[in-house]
Amino acid sequence: MLDIPAADDPRVTVTMNVALKGGKTLILSVPRFDFIDEPTHKDMSVELEKIDADETLSARERVRASTLVMLKPFVAARDYKPCESLVVGQLNVIRDHWIAQSNITLGELLASAASSTANTEAPSNTTSTPEDGPDATSGGG
Repeated sequence: MLDIPAADDPRVTVTMNVALKGGKTLILSVPRFDFIDEPTHKDMSVELEKIDADETLSARERVRASTLVMLKPFVAARDYKPCESLVVGQLNVIRDHWIAQSNITLGELLASAASSTANTEAPSNTTSTPEDGPDATSGGG
């Protein structure tokens, strides 16, 4: 049976740890692009069009502003403030990772999510030969 996740299902959330100045870390959790609700997507698109139309912005400022606009609906106000101080390189990595994770097919994503919650015990050593005997795979001697 096909299991279609809800828009707020953690399996369709992209989570990133972002290093901040001073050794702190900010955890960002954003939905895959295909799981952004329509009103939020529409508002985001309007803001992105404004940025694109602003001829006073340099290419660097445009990239920075665009990524911040995309993050803002999904980040709490207390966490958004540190996002505004991120350098363009960090924002580029956030954007690129978000895009990459959003491009993983849903079937692939759900299959890997299901297997990641299964028993993670390591399989037995399959590289030993019968001549190795039982000690070869048990670490003993």
